Amino acid sequence: MLIATTNVDKAREIKHFLEDLPFELITLNELDEKILPPEESGKTLQENAVIKAQYYGEKTGLITLSEDTGFFIRVLDSWPGIEANRIGKNNEERQALTLAKMKDVPVGERDASVKLAVALYDSQTRNTFTTFGETFGSITTEPKAESGFGFDPIFFVDSENKTFAEMTEGEKNAVSHRGKALNKIKYFLQNQYGAKHIVVALPMIIRDGKLLITLRNDPHRAEAHRKWEFPGGIIDFGETGESTAVKEAKEEAGMMWK
Repeated sequence: MLIATTNVDKAREIKHFLEDLPFELITLNELDEKILPPEESGKTLQENAVIKAQYYGEKTGLITLSEDTGFFIRVLDSWPGIEANRIGKNNEERQALTLAKMKDVPVGERDASVKLAVALYDSQTRNTFTTFGETFGSITTEPKAESGFGFDPIFFVDSENKTFAEMTEGEKNAVSHRGKALNKIKYFLQNQYGAKHIVVALPMIIRDGKLLITLRNDPHRAEAHRKWEFPGGIIDFGETGESTAVKEAKEEAGMMWK
């Protein structure tokens, strides 16, 4: 599965969350051929995530996961919004510009949220699945810790009493917008591409506190003749596995009552 990003930190977080799934996870940096990025012309996070997932999925033929993140500060009329990754040339510039705009905003009025849309595209079926995640917090007055990326050092998560940059990767995935969205993606992937649950009806006959099994009488099949087995049989037309199991158990035990 292709994780459609060149951001090493973002890719690491996604891989950490999805690493126990039965997929080989690769990023754009690991492709043999460099692919020029598409124009992110969407007006919403969801539209941009879908544009990228479908573009890279069609280019590579791989199941492709893409995301788009926005940073929304209430007192600044939701600035920078979906343009969050396009202000400044790097993380430090983005953080400095944000703190400069917030320098006169008092504590208690520095509310913000990080929103994320994730899109998963399968080029074989042409199906696209999207989901969302959001984290509420506030803007600090200065960067806290040097780890993390993006706005992590200046985004304080009230429920954890830490900035994202002060959290371990596991702590961040447990409460972040990315963790919330990837949890839904993980469930979808397991359900869509993982092993399916199969329900098997198994009849058991209990008599005098003992579990009874039957000695098979099938002389035409040497591999089955005189083998001990639980009662069972072929499902007849119009029956279910459960009703067949009940019927066969009663027949074997001579208990054909209703």
